Formats: sequence, structure tokens, C-alpha cells
Amino acid sequence: MRVIRERKWKVENDVKKKIRAIQMGSAPSRASIVRLMREKQAIEIIGAIDTDPAKVGRDLGEVAGAKDAPWAVKVSAEAKEVLEQNADVVIHSTSSYARASKDQLRMCLEAECCIVSTCEELSYPLPHASGARREAG
Repeated sequence: MRVIRERKWKVENDVKKKIRAIQMGSAPSRASIVRLMREKQAIEIIGAIDTDPAKVGRDLGEVAGAKDAPWAVKVSAEAKEVLEQNADVVIHSTSSYARASKDQLRMCLEAECCIVSTCEELSYPLPHASGARREAG
């Protein structure tokens, strides 16, 4: 006869190391992404980048319409300066087009950050990047 013991798993709620994140782009349609990141215990938002003059210098929480704003994270137009903060990841949500995003993505890679992007063309950029067109036939 085999005895099966019940195993009780210990769930750890303490985060050992928070993921340091920078938000690039803060259009109203991306506000839910920013608010969701803030809710996650494992993520610390350390910077925000946007070129919209109406957002630069403002608190990211206020820009995102968060109930718990301000967050003490100022939106900056100086991407290189913000990226120097040694983030683990950049949440890139500025454009749907790879060609429009390439300089921003290059800056993130040069800062040695991982990138999570909402840019749809990044899922299959080759036809767009090469200028290739389908021929009717």
C-alpha cells in the first residue's frame, strides 16, 4: 500500500526584486497599461517618456488618470536621460508602425533594456521594412 501525503505549498507574496520599468508613450489609450503596471507588486515604474508638451513635466499617475496619483514619476521628453536609470524593461507604446518606432527602440536597446511593445508591425516587420509589395497575379 502506497501512502500519499498531502503537500502544502508555501506561497510567497514577498517580491525579491522588483522589475524596474520605464513607460515610453502615455497616450490616453495606453493609460490602462500604466495603471495596471502600478497595481503589480513586482513592478516599479521608475521613469516615463513622452514628447507631448502637455504631458512633459507632469506626474505619470495624473497623466494616466490614476486614483492614487501622484506617483512621483515625472514624464520627460529626454529619452536618453530617462533610459540612463538602469531599467529592466521599457514598455514601449508610442506607435503602431515599426518605421516610426525604430529610433526609440534603438535607444532602448543601446541602454540595454528589454522591450515590451504595443507596435503591431513588430510582430512581422519584414514586408513593411523592406518595402516589399504583394503582386497581383
